[in-house]
Amino acid sequence: MQAGIQQRVCASCSLAETAELPISDHAFADWNTVSASTCTMQGQRERVCGICGAAQQENLPLARHQYGLWENEDRADCTVYGTRHRTCVHCDIMETGPLAPRYHAYDKWEIRSESTCLQAGVRARNCKYCQHVEEETLPLKAHVAASWQVITQAALHRPGEQSRSCKNCDTVLDMRSYYPGDEAFAVSFCVMGPPVDDLVPEVSDKGYRAALLDTTQDRTIILPLIAADAYCVGEVHIKIRQGSISASYLLYSAKSQVFKERMQLLEPGTQLTQEIILSNRQGLKVSGEQELFHKLQNLGHVLIYLRFDGIFDFNDPLNEKIDWQDEKWQAYAADLQAQADTARELYR
Repeated sequence: MQAGIQQRVCASCSLAETAELPISDHAFADWNTVSASTCTMQGQRERVCGICGAAQQENLPLARHQYGLWENEDRADCTVYGTRHRTCVHCDIMETGPLAPRYHAYDKWEIRSESTCLQAGVRARNCKYCQHVEEETLPLKAHVAASWQVITQAALHRPGEQSRSCKNCDTVLDMRSYYPGDEAFAVSFCVMGPPVDDLVPEVSDKGYRAALLDTTQDRTIILPLIAADAYCVGEVHIKIRQGSISASYLLYSAKSQVFKERMQLLEPGTQLTQEIILSNRQGLKVSGEQELFHKLQNLGHVLIYLRFDGIFDFNDPLNEKIDWQDEKWQAYAADLQAQADTARELYR
């Protein structure tokens, strides 16, 4: 800018006097933005003096970063502080900040291993926002009891032992003594006579016997009562009177007991079959306190088939084990053979 000049003239003589004026300040107009600032480059603004047209320029400060949304960084555990960041949309500069702790937010439970009745299973769920995995032990499954199994067999008058285990793991859940009752140990009691399978071969390994009797004369016959085809446990008393017959029995030991009585009187000409021998019907009644006689259809012979279900103590000395080599029993053996031969003729 240049200094100005001022002049004054004398009114009387017209003498002119000049003087230099001091330079004055610019009179600038308002600022105008020439270029806007960014977060990486300063902008400029400009203003012009209204007197002399002089222009003044000035850098603008850098603009603030314009950040996008915060993004959480992965962390091992939601319950501790983590880190988050956001990025300027113009310059990619990144700002980080603390990520406050929070409660875990879990997905659904997943079964990792099923429980058994011996080992607990495991289920787990993952946090949606961190690497934390929560695991939980599942309850044991209940044992499934199988049926009772015999550990020690019961015997007559002696309880056995049973156990019950889990079907899945074989763990023993319970033990108990058991006794099925005396009748469970019943064996066959038969009158001394030839083995029935000599007459009916289809009935084998049963140990059943039947006695062939001569009924032509009145008489009383006492025959051994045989248990399990091996022990003499009592006597069978047979009375033949005027074409009728009765049978009763005596047990030697008070410990012996009969549960079921069966008696059949099979006359000659009867076809002996497996059904007759194995029949479970009582048939004719055996004499007890009252003597019962049964009428015979024909005189000559009758096959008396006694089969009782009973128990006895083989350790009781009153119950004699049969030894067929003994003279006493050899005498019976000879008679049994003769009976068998005759019976085969009569009951073809």
